[in-house]
Amino acid sequence: MTALRALLAALLLSPIMMSTGARAQGWSLPPADYKYQPAEACIDDPVRASKPLRPGGAVYALCEDQMALAAKAIEQARKEGKLLIVTVGAAWCPWCAALQRLMYGPEFFERKGDQIDYRKTFNHIEIGIATTYKGKNAIIPSGVAVERNLRARSGGVEIKSIPFIMVLDPTQPSRVIARNSMEISDLATGQQDMGRFRKLIQDAHAELKGQRRAAVR
Repeated sequence: MTALRALLAALLLSPIMMSTGARAQGWSLPPADYKYQPAEACIDDPVRASKPLRPGGAVYALCEDQMALAAKAIEQARKEGKLLIVTVGAAWCPWCAALQRLMYGPEFFERKGDQIDYRKTFNHIEIGIATTYKGKNAIIPSGVAVERNLRARSGGVEIKSIPFIMVLDPTQPSRVIARNSMEISDLATGQQDMGRFRKLIQDAHAELKGQRRAAVR
């Protein structure tokens, strides 16, 4: 919890800013005012920085430009006619690692019997916004840039927890649903309630498809 509080404080104070004109320009990722800044850990030792901090920990492509990864994922989802789930987190976050482990198994993408076929309906990308470097929490600038760009399109939902979850329509840049994960994360055990996660995704799907308006969280 200490690392999470430090991360949220750093995000609030970080000078990384995204243009508010991005919505009018369409996706336009990366935006015209974006300049890639690699994470400090990747400059010093990209091989070590790209490895999980511990067995079973959350894994992100920390040494790649997260903005470029997001742009590619949005375009791929558009080509495939799918919605895109974006999960934002940190390499040291146990709840992020738990969600990563569960998403591609029978609790989500391989789940059968629900009204939504998740594999046919969604693509997914992981975006890292922080890691640990020299014993301290370290921001991943390109990941923060993605988080802020997409979150601005959701109506400015505040990030209060990670993993932070966004679901977007790749054909409509203003259609981004953003949700915090407090209701699905068990802070005591570091586990995820996948039933609640599926409900969150189902609600976002309904809103993006115009079936109803979901509450902002």
